[in-house]
Amino acid sequence: MLSWLEQPHALASFDTTAYVGSMGATECLLVMTGIGKVNAALRAYQGQLQFQPDLVINVGVCGALNPNLTLGSTVLSNAFVYHDVWCGDENLYGQ
Repeated sequence: MLSWLEQPHALASFDTTAYVGSMGATECLLVMTGIGKVNAALRAYQGQLQFQPDLVINVGVCGALNPNLTLGSTVLSNAFVYHDVWCGDENLYGQ
């Protein structure tokens, strides 16, 4: 997604990976939030405070068992499953 931005530059004010750039005449903020809803909500709130965006698009990644899906496939869902409570022994519950 970073490659979609024209003239991206890193932001020092975010405590995570974040870039500002443009897509045509539209200024865009790209933030890597980390795993889970809490991280996504926190970063969205930080972006809202600093940039007052007109639109927020939350994009995530997932696994799939469908053999017709290949790496990089775009999938639009009509349902979801809550599944980010446990992310391995090396992380605390909920991280």
